[in-house]
Amino acid sequence: MAKRFASLHNIVRALLSEAAKLKPHAGDESVHSARKRLKRIRAALRLQRAAIGEASYRAANEDVRDAARPLARVRDAAVLVESIKQLTRRIHGRRCKSHADQAHRLLLMVLASRRRHLTSSTLRRYSARLNEINERLGRARAKAQDLKSAQRGLKDVYQKGKAACADARRHPAAETLHEWRKQVKYLSYEIILMRMLFGVGLKKILRGSRKLGVLLGEDHDLVLLEAKLDEFYANGLLRADKTARRVFCQRIKRRRKKLQAASFRLGKRLYRRSPGDFFKMLEH
Repeated sequence: MAKRFASLHNIVRALLSEAAKLKPHAGDESVHSARKRLKRIRAALRLQRAAIGEASYRAANEDVRDAARPLARVRDAAVLVESIKQLTRRIHGRRCKSHADQAHRLLLMVLASRRRHLTSSTLRRYSARLNEINERLGRARAKAQDLKSAQRGLKDVYQKGKAACADARRHPAAETLHEWRKQVKYLSYEIILMRMLFGVGLKKILRGSRKLGVLLGEDHDLVLLEAKLDEFYANGLLRADKTARRVFCQRIKRRRKKLQAASFRLGKRLYRRSPGDFFKMLEH
């Protein structure tokens, strides 16, 4: 893999090329794979920030983020369907089961609608945009060495994740937890790239960041699920069964409390080093 790509620049361009191949009528897994590639691209761009310059980085990062939005809507809807299934797996009682089945059907309808909106023309525009970004990056000239730029980028994402962890601990709101999750995901992706290209170790940190990303990801999915259920209630699509609604809310609250407790324990270990000490690990 390292011999094939040789540089961050080539990795970004290869991932852009692969992500642009998403076909019309793509299934949920193909959409999910394309989204993961786009996230890896943004992580790699962050590592290249010093090498390609701030203006080139910002333009490419924003374009990739915007290109991903149609895919995000489909993926988010698919995640909500899976979240309601997991949430209601152990729910008992006829009223609650009926309520859960109704919510599940509504979420399936939302998913079907999002899939219909991912039209052939939408995907053609998506592919054209990624190809244009790829061509533009092909014309960009590096301003710094890959390794030096990547080390600065990885230190930066670790520092931001450490700060986001502290913010989430002080104010465990959906917004602060979501920001922490984003930084944790970037940390995982960037460490994978650093290991692949430069032989950097960080195996334990990678394992911890991946586990933490899963915990924070499930918490985020439950936030989205609760918001969508509230929307269904407000629009009269989901009948106002107070007992069932209370059961749902309590189950979401309990699960989020456990996820956050586990996240903070893991986050304390993951971010126990200062950014300076973390940077020193990259130089060995």
